[in-house]
Amino acid sequence: MADRTLALGIVGLGNAGGALAAALAPQCQLFGFDIDPARRAAVGGLDITLTTSPTGVAENAIAAILSLPHPDISLAVADRLLAIIDPPELIIETGTITPKTAQALAAKCAARGVLFVDAAIAGGVQSMAAGQCTFLVGGDDAAVARARPILDLVAADIHHLGPVGAGSGAKIV
Repeated sequence: MADRTLALGIVGLGNAGGALAAALAPQCQLFGFDIDPARRAAVGGLDITLTTSPTGVAENAIAAILSLPHPDISLAVADRLLAIIDPPELIIETGTITPKTAQALAAKCAARGVLFVDAAIAGGVQSMAAGQCTFLVGGDDAAVARARPILDLVAADIHHLGPVGAGSGAKIV
């Protein structure tokens, strides 16, 4: 049964983010944003509330999932999510980033008291949409413990590989 009290957000609704949205939408209250109107339209048939900015995701979700095409975009979006008065309690980065970028994101989050994990996705878009992907996760124990129930909604396997950067580092090797 869906936990409709669990409010999650996704910023980036491209191939991976859209597939994650398809898997998450039946299971939680979901907010989403993508700068590309075509990407927003592509998820229009899902049970998702589209916002007009990344800030709209942050204002409504207890956790924000980033699924963005470039590390610099992830850094800029994180700045926007963290700039609001009451940011999400957790940011989960699923994009392909370097460990150095993951560590920079974690430092930004820590400065605002927000938990952070890098959760690289292994598996294709079909496994993501079916809620059967594998996550390679980096983060401290508290952040991973907070992220695990969220990742469990769409994962067949979750591997906590070590500190922040370990998940993304394993994927890019």
